[in-house]
Amino acid sequence: YDARRKLRELEGQKDLFTNFKKEDIITLVNNNIKQIDYPNDNSVYLLKDVQQVVYRENGASEDRNEVLIKILNQDGINDWKEVSIPFNSYTQRLIIDKAELFKKDGSKVQAEINNNQIVFSSLEVGDVLHLNYQLESSSYGKLAEHFWEDFNFNGGYPTKIARYSLIVPKEKNFQYKMYNTDVQPAISDVDDYKMYIWNKTNIPSVNAEVNMPPFSDIAERIVVTSIPDWNYVANWYSDLSSIKAKGDFEVKEKAKELFNGKQNLTDLQKAKVIYEYIENNFNYSAVPFLHSALTPQRASRTITARLGDCKDLSTLFVALAKEVGLDANLILVDTRDNGDTNLDLPTIGFNHCIAQLNIENKNYIIELTDNHLPFGALNYHDLNANGLSIPKEGEIATNARLVKLNSPNRSSNFVDRVSKIIFTNNNIEIERISKKIGAEAS
Repeated sequence: YDARRKLRELEGQKDLFTNFKKEDIITLVNNNIKQIDYPNDNSVYLLKDVQQVVYRENGASEDRNEVLIKILNQDGINDWKEVSIPFNSYTQRLIIDKAELFKKDGSKVQAEINNNQIVFSSLEVGDVLHLNYQLESSSYGKLAEHFWEDFNFNGGYPTKIARYSLIVPKEKNFQYKMYNTDVQPAISDVDDYKMYIWNKTNIPSVNAEVNMPPFSDIAERIVVTSIPDWNYVANWYSDLSSIKAKGDFEVKEKAKELFNGKQNLTDLQKAKVIYEYIENNFNYSAVPFLHSALTPQRASRTITARLGDCKDLSTLFVALAKEVGLDANLILVDTRDNGDTNLDLPTIGFNHCIAQLNIENKNYIIELTDNHLPFGALNYHDLNANGLSIPKEGEIATNARLVKLNSPNRSSNFVDRVSKIIFTNNNIEIERISKKIGAEAS
Protein backbone atom coordinates (compact mmCIF):
# COMPACT_ATOMS: atom_id res chain seq x y z
CA TYR A 1 0.00 0.00 0.00
CA ASP A 2 2.90 2.37 0.70
CA ALA A 3 4.41 1.45 -2.67
CA ARG A 4 1.08 2.06 -4.39
CA ARG A 5 0.87 5.56 -2.92
CA LYS A 6 4.47 6.33 -3.91
CA LEU A 7 3.83 5.09 -7.44
CA ARG A 8 0.84 7.41 -7.83
CA GLU A 9 3.00 10.27 -6.57
CA LEU A 10 5.72 9.48 -9.11
CA GLU A 11 3.07 9.43 -11.84
CA GLY A 12 1.85 12.86 -10.78
CA GLN A 13 -1.41 11.58 -9.28
CA LYS A 14 -2.88 12.41 -5.88
CA ASP A 15 -3.44 9.89 -3.16
CA LEU A 16 -6.99 8.64 -3.80
CA PHE A 17 -7.95 9.28 -0.17
CA THR A 18 -7.45 13.03 -0.64
CA ASN A 19 -10.64 13.02 -2.75
CA PHE A 20 -12.82 12.18 0.25
CA LYS A 21 -14.40 14.88 2.38
CA LYS A 22 -12.40 15.78 5.49
CA GLU A 23 -14.33 17.08 8.49
CA ASP A 24 -12.97 19.80 10.77
CA ILE A 25 -12.48 17.74 13.90
CA ILE A 26 -11.95 20.70 16.23
CA THR A 27 -15.21 22.32 15.09
CA LEU A 28 -17.09 19.07 15.77
CA VAL A 29 -15.43 18.66 19.17
CA ASN A 30 -16.45 22.18 20.18
CA ASN A 31 -20.08 21.51 19.29
CA ASN A 32 -21.85 22.42 22.53
CA ILE A 33 -23.84 19.19 23.00
CA LYS A 34 -25.22 18.54 26.51
CA GLN A 35 -27.14 15.77 28.26
CA ILE A 36 -30.30 17.87 28.13
CA ASP A 37 -30.19 17.62 24.31
CA TYR A 38 -30.21 13.79 24.51
CA PRO A 39 -31.95 12.92 27.81
CA ASN A 40 -32.29 9.21 26.97
CA ASP A 41 -28.74 8.64 25.67
CA ASN A 42 -25.36 8.29 27.37
CA SER A 43 -23.20 9.38 24.43
CA VAL A 44 -23.42 10.79 20.91
CA TYR A 45 -21.56 10.01 17.69
CA LEU A 46 -20.41 13.41 16.45
CA LEU A 47 -18.91 11.66 13.43
CA LYS A 48 -19.00 8.13 12.02
CA ASP A 49 -17.06 8.16 8.76
CA VAL A 50 -15.89 5.17 6.66
CA GLN A 51 -13.83 5.76 3.51
CA GLN A 52 -13.03 2.78 1.28
CA VAL A 53 -10.83 2.52 -1.81
CA VAL A 54 -11.00 -0.61 -3.98
CA TYR A 55 -7.88 -0.81 -6.15
CA ARG A 56 -7.55 -2.32 -9.60
CA GLU A 57 -5.16 -4.98 -8.42
CA ASN A 58 -7.27 -7.96 -7.42
CA GLY A 59 -7.72 -8.45 -3.70
CA ALA A 60 -6.52 -4.99 -2.65
CA SER A 61 -8.77 -2.56 -0.78
CA GLU A 62 -8.19 -0.05 1.97
CA ASP A 63 -10.51 1.47 4.57
CA ARG A 64 -10.05 4.53 6.73
CA ASN A 65 -12.37 4.92 9.70
CA GLU A 66 -12.83 8.00 11.85
CA VAL A 67 -15.18 8.37 14.82
CA LEU A 68 -15.84 11.12 17.34
CA ILE A 69 -17.97 10.29 20.40
CA LYS A 70 -19.14 12.77 23.03
CA ILE A 71 -19.59 11.27 26.52
CA LEU A 72 -22.72 12.53 28.29
CA ASN A 73 -22.86 10.61 31.60
CA GLN A 74 -21.37 7.79 33.67
CA ASP A 75 -23.06 5.10 31.58
CA GLY A 76 -21.27 6.55 28.55
CA ILE A 77 -17.96 6.19 30.38
CA ASN A 78 -18.78 2.54 31.09
CA ASP A 79 -19.63 1.94 27.43
CA TRP A 80 -16.52 3.58 25.95
CA LYS A 81 -13.70 3.30 28.49
CA GLU A 82 -12.51 0.20 26.62
CA VAL A 83 -12.79 -0.22 22.84
CA SER A 84 -11.98 -3.20 20.63
CA ILE A 85 -11.61 -2.50 16.91
CA PRO A 86 -13.00 -5.46 14.91
CA PHE A 87 -10.85 -6.74 12.07
CA ASN A 88 -9.91 -10.00 10.34
CA SER A 89 -6.31 -10.75 11.30
CA TYR A 90 -6.05 -13.33 8.49
CA THR A 91 -6.72 -10.89 5.64
CA GLN A 92 -6.35 -7.40 7.13
CA ARG A 93 -3.67 -5.21 8.68
CA LEU A 94 -4.83 -2.71 11.29
CA ILE A 95 -3.06 0.63 11.61
CA ILE A 96 -4.26 2.94 14.38
CA ASP A 97 -3.36 6.53 13.52
CA LYS A 98 -5.07 8.25 16.44
CA ALA A 99 -6.67 7.11 19.68
CA GLU A 100 -7.08 10.13 21.91
CA LEU A 101 -9.37 12.12 24.17
CA PHE A 102 -10.30 15.75 23.78
CA LYS A 103 -10.72 16.84 27.39
CA LYS A 104 -13.15 19.49 28.62
CA ASP A 105 -10.24 21.84 29.41
CA GLY A 106 -9.03 21.71 25.79
CA SER A 107 -6.12 19.33 26.38
CA LYS A 108 -5.56 16.00 24.57
CA VAL A 109 -4.76 12.68 26.25
CA GLN A 110 -3.48 9.65 24.34
CA ALA A 111 -5.15 6.30 24.91
CA GLU A 112 -3.33 3.09 25.77
CA ILE A 113 -3.15 0.70 22.81
CA ASN A 114 -2.36 -2.99 22.53
CA ASN A 115 -3.00 -4.44 19.07
CA ASN A 116 -6.73 -3.73 18.51
CA GLN A 117 -7.50 -3.11 22.19
CA ILE A 118 -7.77 0.54 23.30
CA VAL A 119 -8.25 1.84 26.84
CA PHE A 120 -9.25 5.42 27.65
CA SER A 121 -8.18 5.41 31.29
CA SER A 122 -8.90 9.08 32.07
CA LEU A 123 -12.32 9.24 30.40
CA GLU A 124 -14.72 11.75 32.00
CA VAL A 125 -18.19 13.11 31.33
CA GLY A 126 -17.94 15.80 28.67
CA ASP A 127 -14.85 14.30 26.97
CA VAL A 128 -14.79 13.51 23.26
CA LEU A 129 -13.28 10.23 22.17
CA HIS A 130 -11.40 10.35 18.83
CA LEU A 131 -10.43 7.25 16.83
CA ASN A 132 -8.79 7.23 13.41
CA TYR A 133 -7.58 3.93 11.97
CA GLN A 134 -6.86 2.15 8.68
CA LEU A 135 -7.58 -1.37 7.49
CA GLU A 136 -5.46 -2.71 4.64
CA SER A 137 -7.18 -5.78 3.16
CA SER A 138 -5.83 -8.45 0.86
CA SER A 139 -8.09 -11.27 -0.33
CA TYR A 140 -6.79 -14.30 -2.20
CA GLY A 141 -8.08 -17.07 -4.43
CA LYS A 142 -11.53 -16.58 -5.95
CA LEU A 143 -12.33 -13.78 -3.50
CA ALA A 144 -9.45 -11.67 -4.76
CA GLU A 145 -11.49 -10.18 -7.59
CA HIS A 146 -14.36 -9.07 -5.34
CA PHE A 147 -15.14 -6.70 -2.50
CA TRP A 148 -18.06 -6.28 -0.09
CA GLU A 149 -18.96 -3.91 2.72
CA ASP A 150 -21.88 -2.98 4.95
CA PHE A 151 -22.43 0.22 6.89
CA ASN A 152 -25.05 1.14 9.51
CA PHE A 153 -26.16 4.75 9.63
CA ASN A 154 -28.01 4.38 12.93
CA GLY A 155 -27.58 2.30 16.07
CA GLY A 156 -27.78 2.41 19.82
CA TYR A 157 -26.42 5.96 19.97
CA PRO A 158 -27.63 9.14 18.23
CA THR A 159 -25.39 10.29 15.37
CA LYS A 160 -24.74 13.81 14.09
CA ILE A 161 -22.91 12.78 10.87
CA ALA A 162 -22.82 9.27 9.38
CA ARG A 163 -21.07 8.81 6.04
CA TYR A 164 -19.88 5.92 3.90
CA SER A 165 -17.67 6.80 0.90
CA LEU A 166 -16.40 4.45 -1.80
CA ILE A 167 -13.90 4.87 -4.61
CA VAL A 168 -13.94 1.99 -7.11
CA PRO A 169 -12.53 1.46 -10.65
CA LYS A 170 -14.99 2.63 -13.30
CA GLU A 171 -15.07 -0.77 -14.97
CA LYS A 172 -15.78 -2.65 -11.72
CA ASN A 173 -19.27 -4.16 -11.58
CA PHE A 174 -20.98 -4.17 -8.20
CA GLN A 175 -24.40 -3.77 -6.65
CA TYR A 176 -25.67 -1.96 -3.58
CA LYS A 177 -28.91 -1.93 -1.65
CA MET A 178 -30.35 0.42 0.94
CA TYR A 179 -32.38 -0.88 3.89
CA ASN A 180 -34.94 1.15 5.84
CA THR A 181 -33.71 4.42 4.32
CA ASP A 182 -33.90 6.20 0.97
CA VAL A 183 -30.44 7.80 1.12
CA GLN A 184 -29.00 7.98 -2.39
CA PRO A 185 -25.30 8.32 -3.26
CA ALA A 186 -23.59 11.39 -4.68
CA ILE A 187 -21.58 10.01 -7.64
CA SER A 188 -18.58 11.69 -9.27
CA ASP A 189 -15.51 10.81 -11.36
CA VAL A 190 -12.03 10.65 -9.79
CA ASP A 191 -9.38 10.06 -12.46
CA ASP A 192 -10.28 6.63 -13.88
CA TYR A 193 -12.28 5.75 -10.76
CA LYS A 194 -15.79 6.55 -9.59
CA MET A 195 -16.60 7.93 -6.14
CA TYR A 196 -19.86 7.23 -4.29
CA ILE A 197 -20.83 9.05 -1.09
CA TRP A 198 -23.78 8.13 1.13
CA ASN A 199 -24.32 10.77 3.81
CA LYS A 200 -26.92 11.24 6.54
CA THR A 201 -27.12 13.68 9.47
CA ASN A 202 -28.93 14.05 12.79
CA ILE A 203 -29.96 10.42 13.21
CA PRO A 204 -31.74 9.42 16.45
CA SER A 205 -30.72 6.35 18.41
CA VAL A 206 -32.57 3.04 18.20
CA ASN A 207 -33.97 2.15 21.62
CA ALA A 208 -34.02 -1.54 22.48
CA GLU A 209 -37.48 -3.03 23.00
CA VAL A 210 -38.63 -6.40 24.30
CA ASN A 211 -38.94 -8.96 21.49
CA MET A 212 -37.76 -6.49 18.84
CA PRO A 213 -36.43 -7.99 15.59
CA PRO A 214 -32.68 -8.46 15.10
CA PHE A 215 -31.01 -5.10 14.52
CA SER A 216 -29.99 -5.87 10.92
CA ASP A 217 -33.69 -6.10 9.99
CA ILE A 218 -34.55 -2.63 11.28
CA ALA A 219 -31.27 -0.72 10.83
CA GLU A 220 -30.79 2.05 8.29
CA ARG A 221 -27.90 0.53 6.40
CA ILE A 222 -26.24 -0.02 3.06
CA VAL A 223 -24.72 -3.25 1.70
CA VAL A 224 -22.25 -3.15 -1.19
CA THR A 225 -20.93 -6.25 -2.97
CA SER A 226 -19.31 -7.19 -6.26
CA ILE A 227 -19.95 -10.93 -5.76
CA PRO A 228 -22.35 -11.74 -8.62
CA ASP A 229 -24.60 -14.42 -7.07
CA TRP A 230 -24.87 -17.22 -4.52
CA ASN A 231 -23.52 -19.77 -7.02
CA TYR A 232 -20.18 -17.98 -6.80
CA VAL A 233 -20.15 -18.16 -2.99
CA ALA A 234 -21.20 -21.83 -2.92
CA ASN A 235 -18.59 -22.92 -5.46
CA TRP A 236 -15.90 -20.81 -3.78
CA TYR A 237 -16.49 -22.49 -0.43
CA SER A 238 -16.72 -25.92 -2.02
CA ASP A 239 -13.24 -25.42 -3.48
CA LEU A 240 -12.01 -24.17 -0.12
CA SER A 241 -13.44 -26.97 2.02
CA SER A 242 -13.40 -30.07 -0.20
CA ILE A 243 -9.67 -30.64 0.20
CA LYS A 244 -10.12 -30.58 3.99
CA ALA A 245 -12.63 -33.45 3.86
CA LYS A 246 -10.22 -35.75 2.02
CA GLY A 247 -10.02 -39.32 3.23
CA ASP A 248 -6.56 -39.13 4.80
CA PHE A 249 -5.08 -42.12 6.61
CA GLU A 250 -6.49 -41.05 9.99
CA VAL A 251 -9.99 -40.64 8.53
CA LYS A 252 -9.96 -44.04 6.84
CA GLU A 253 -8.65 -45.75 9.98
CA LYS A 254 -11.27 -44.08 12.18
CA ALA A 255 -14.06 -45.14 9.80
CA LYS A 256 -12.80 -48.76 9.92
CA GLU A 257 -12.69 -48.63 13.72
CA LEU A 258 -16.20 -47.17 14.04
CA PHE A 259 -17.81 -49.75 11.78
CA ASN A 260 -15.78 -52.82 12.60
CA GLY A 261 -18.27 -55.69 12.96
CA LYS A 262 -21.25 -53.48 12.00
CA GLN A 263 -21.81 -54.61 8.44
CA ASN A 264 -25.61 -54.69 8.51
CA LEU A 265 -26.35 -51.12 9.56
CA THR A 266 -28.75 -48.95 7.57
CA ASP A 267 -27.50 -45.64 6.20
CA LEU A 268 -29.35 -43.77 8.94
CA GLN A 269 -27.76 -45.97 11.60
CA LYS A 270 -24.32 -45.33 10.09
CA ALA A 271 -24.93 -41.58 10.24
CA LYS A 272 -25.94 -41.84 13.90
CA VAL A 273 -22.77 -43.81 14.72
CA ILE A 274 -20.65 -41.00 13.22
CA TYR A 275 -22.72 -38.35 14.98
CA GLU A 276 -22.44 -40.02 18.38
CA TYR A 277 -18.68 -40.48 17.90
CA ILE A 278 -18.21 -36.74 17.28
CA GLU A 279 -20.62 -35.67 20.03
CA ASN A 280 -18.99 -37.92 22.65
CA ASN A 281 -15.34 -37.34 21.78
CA PHE A 282 -14.88 -33.76 20.57
CA ASN A 283 -15.11 -30.37 22.20
CA TYR A 284 -15.98 -27.08 20.54
CA SER A 285 -13.07 -24.65 20.28
CA ALA A 286 -12.64 -21.46 18.25
CA VAL A 287 -9.24 -20.09 19.30
CA PRO A 288 -8.18 -17.81 16.39
CA PHE A 289 -4.59 -19.02 16.01
CA LEU A 290 -5.76 -22.64 15.75
CA HIS A 291 -8.86 -22.17 13.61
CA SER A 292 -9.02 -20.07 10.46
CA ALA A 293 -11.79 -17.53 9.94
CA LEU A 294 -12.94 -19.24 6.72
CA THR A 295 -11.09 -22.47 5.99
CA PRO A 296 -11.83 -25.62 8.02
CA GLN A 297 -8.88 -27.64 9.24
CA ARG A 298 -8.29 -31.07 7.78
CA ALA A 299 -10.58 -33.76 9.13
CA SER A 300 -7.51 -35.82 10.04
CA ARG A 301 -6.17 -32.95 12.18
CA THR A 302 -9.51 -32.60 13.97
CA ILE A 303 -9.41 -36.32 14.82
CA THR A 304 -5.95 -35.91 16.33
CA ALA A 305 -6.66 -32.67 18.20
CA ARG A 306 -10.15 -33.67 19.43
CA LEU A 307 -11.02 -29.97 19.15
CA GLY A 308 -12.73 -27.99 16.44
CA ASP A 309 -15.02 -25.11 15.64
CA CYS A 310 -18.29 -25.47 13.75
CA LYS A 311 -16.76 -25.85 10.29
CA ASP A 312 -14.07 -28.26 11.56
CA LEU A 313 -16.58 -30.63 13.19
CA SER A 314 -18.99 -30.43 10.25
CA THR A 315 -16.16 -31.19 7.83
CA LEU A 316 -15.18 -34.19 9.95
CA PHE A 317 -18.75 -35.49 9.77
CA VAL A 318 -18.80 -35.07 5.98
CA ALA A 319 -15.41 -36.80 5.63
CA LEU A 320 -16.42 -39.83 7.72
CA ALA A 321 -19.81 -40.01 5.99
CA LYS A 322 -18.06 -40.06 2.61
CA GLU A 323 -15.89 -42.98 3.74
CA VAL A 324 -18.96 -45.16 4.36
CA GLY A 325 -20.84 -44.09 1.25
CA LEU A 326 -23.22 -41.52 2.74
CA ASP A 327 -24.39 -38.43 0.87
CA ALA A 328 -23.36 -35.46 3.03
CA ASN A 329 -22.27 -31.87 2.46
CA LEU A 330 -21.72 -28.60 4.33
CA ILE A 331 -24.18 -25.75 4.83
CA LEU A 332 -23.05 -22.21 5.61
CA VAL A 333 -25.43 -20.55 8.09
CA ASP A 334 -26.34 -17.00 9.02
CA THR A 335 -27.89 -17.77 12.40
CA ARG A 336 -31.43 -16.69 13.24
CA ASP A 337 -30.34 -13.98 15.67
CA ASN A 338 -28.79 -12.10 12.73
CA GLY A 339 -32.20 -11.55 11.15
CA ASP A 340 -33.74 -12.17 7.74
CA THR A 341 -31.96 -9.52 5.65
CA ASN A 342 -28.43 -9.66 7.06
CA LEU A 343 -27.27 -11.56 3.94
CA ASP A 344 -29.82 -10.29 1.46
CA LEU A 345 -27.10 -9.71 -1.16
CA PRO A 346 -24.38 -12.31 -1.91
CA THR A 347 -21.45 -11.89 0.50
CA ILE A 348 -19.46 -14.23 2.74
CA GLY A 349 -20.79 -12.94 6.07
CA PHE A 350 -21.91 -16.32 7.42
CA ASN A 351 -21.20 -16.99 11.09
CA HIS A 352 -21.85 -20.74 11.38
CA CYS A 353 -21.42 -24.04 9.53
CA ILE A 354 -23.38 -27.30 9.83
CA ALA A 355 -23.73 -30.52 7.84
CA GLN A 356 -26.52 -31.88 5.68
CA LEU A 357 -27.31 -35.56 5.11
CA ASN A 358 -29.50 -37.09 2.40
CA ILE A 359 -30.74 -40.64 2.92
CA GLU A 360 -33.46 -42.26 0.79
CA ASN A 361 -34.73 -38.85 -0.36
CA LYS A 362 -34.94 -37.65 3.23
CA ASN A 363 -33.01 -34.60 4.34
CA TYR A 364 -31.38 -34.33 7.78
CA ILE A 365 -29.66 -31.20 9.08
CA ILE A 366 -26.82 -32.00 11.47
CA GLU A 367 -25.60 -29.55 14.14
CA LEU A 368 -22.25 -30.73 15.54
CA THR A 369 -21.33 -28.09 18.15
CA ASP A 370 -23.79 -29.12 20.90
CA ASN A 371 -22.72 -32.26 22.73
CA HIS A 372 -26.23 -32.84 24.12
CA LEU A 373 -28.32 -32.22 21.01
CA PRO A 374 -30.24 -35.26 19.68
CA PHE A 375 -29.40 -36.43 16.17
CA GLY A 376 -31.06 -34.30 13.49
CA ALA A 377 -32.49 -31.77 15.95
CA LEU A 378 -32.21 -28.04 15.24
CA ASN A 379 -31.56 -25.50 17.96
CA TYR A 380 -33.24 -22.11 17.93
CA HIS A 381 -30.29 -20.31 16.31
CA ASP A 382 -30.35 -22.71 13.33
CA LEU A 383 -34.09 -23.18 12.93
CA ASN A 384 -35.40 -20.91 10.15
CA ALA A 385 -31.98 -19.31 9.80
CA ASN A 386 -30.63 -18.51 6.33
CA GLY A 387 -28.50 -21.34 4.96
CA LEU A 388 -26.46 -21.89 1.80
CA SER A 389 -25.87 -25.49 0.66
CA ILE A 390 -22.26 -26.14 -0.41
CA PRO A 391 -21.67 -28.60 -3.26
CA LYS A 392 -19.70 -31.76 -2.60
CA GLU A 393 -16.32 -32.30 -4.23
CA GLY A 394 -16.71 -32.60 -7.99
CA GLU A 395 -20.10 -30.91 -8.07
CA ILE A 396 -20.87 -27.33 -9.17
CA ALA A 397 -23.71 -25.15 -7.91
CA THR A 398 -25.84 -23.69 -10.70
CA ASN A 399 -28.97 -22.68 -8.79
CA ALA A 400 -27.68 -21.80 -5.33
CA ARG A 401 -29.83 -19.64 -3.07
CA LEU A 402 -30.41 -18.95 0.58
CA VAL A 403 -33.06 -21.16 2.17
CA LYS A 404 -34.73 -21.17 5.58
CA LEU A 405 -33.27 -24.13 7.45
CA ASN A 406 -35.82 -26.70 8.49
CA SER A 407 -36.49 -30.38 7.94
CA PRO A 408 -39.62 -32.53 8.26
CA ASN A 409 -37.32 -35.25 9.59
CA ARG A 410 -36.15 -33.35 12.66
CA SER A 411 -37.63 -33.87 16.09
CA SER A 412 -39.85 -31.05 17.28
CA ASN A 413 -38.57 -28.74 20.01
CA PHE A 414 -40.94 -28.94 22.94
CA VAL A 415 -41.38 -29.94 26.58
CA ASP A 416 -44.26 -32.21 27.60
CA ARG A 417 -44.97 -31.76 31.32
CA VAL A 418 -47.45 -33.79 33.34
CA SER A 419 -48.11 -32.57 36.87
CA LYS A 420 -50.02 -34.45 39.59
CA ILE A 421 -51.16 -32.41 42.59
CA ILE A 422 -52.63 -33.95 45.76
CA PHE A 423 -54.18 -31.83 48.54
CA THR A 424 -54.20 -33.36 52.03
CA ASN A 425 -55.51 -30.97 54.67
CA ASN A 426 -53.02 -28.08 54.57
CA ASN A 427 -50.39 -30.04 52.69
CA ILE A 428 -49.77 -30.14 48.95
CA GLU A 429 -47.86 -32.91 47.21
CA ILE A 430 -46.69 -32.18 43.66
CA GLU A 431 -45.27 -34.75 41.29
CA ARG A 432 -44.09 -33.49 37.90
CA ILE A 433 -42.74 -35.55 35.02
CA SER A 434 -41.15 -33.70 32.08
CA LYS A 435 -40.28 -35.13 28.72
CA LYS A 436 -37.98 -32.92 26.66
CA ILE A 437 -37.75 -33.30 22.91
CA GLY A 438 -35.37 -31.93 20.28
CA ALA A 439 -33.37 -28.84 21.23
CA GLU A 440 -35.12 -28.77 24.61
CA ALA A 441 -33.42 -32.06 25.45
CA SER A 442 -30.08 -30.28 25.21
